[in-house]
Amino acid sequence: MTHSKKAQRALSSRVLFADTRGGIIIIFALMLIPLLVIVAMSIDTTRINVLKRHVQTAVDSAALAAAREYENPSVAVTVLQAAAKDSFDGNIATRQGDVTCDPLRVTTNHVTERVTVTGQCKVPAFIGVGLTGMASHTVSATATAEGPVARLDLAMVLDVSDSMLNFGRIDALKTSAKRLVSAVITPQTGRRVRI
Repeated sequence: MTHSKKAQRALSSRVLFADTRGGIIIIFALMLIPLLVIVAMSIDTTRINVLKRHVQTAVDSAALAAAREYENPSVAVTVLQAAAKDSFDGNIATRQGDVTCDPLRVTTNHVTERVTVTGQCKVPAFIGVGLTGMASHTVSATATAEGPVARLDLAMVLDVSDSMLNFGRIDALKTSAKRLVSAVITPQTGRRVRI
């Protein structure tokens, strides 16, 4: 009887290994973990890319809003910064709820009338904490805009013919031209006027 029990066990082992039913469950169970990791990383990557586009749009808008303030040539830096901040805050308010943003950095150059705006936001990691050790991902964007400079090109035509040599007319013409130049080109107009 022991011999028949051994034969029966060997036969049932062969039948068990020959039976392929249910094999797909084992393969599915082995593939489920990597599949879930890929899905989670895809969610993190998508959230980062969406935030990157959102921050870039908000920073672009903020730079344009601040540069628009250069229509007033004697505008204060605080006015430029306030315009940029208001525009950025208005655009970034529609971001994902769990995103936090650092204060906006605004740098200005009154000579070139350029405004550079840099924004930085953080989005929490969905699964990246366990895999990469990072609790959040930082996204930053920078934009530069130039003020809408209305330039004036002024051409002066001066009569230097022989008739101007009489009665000190040429000296009066020179004096008048110098007065015009000093009246048109002032610290407020800066590089907006060319003669």
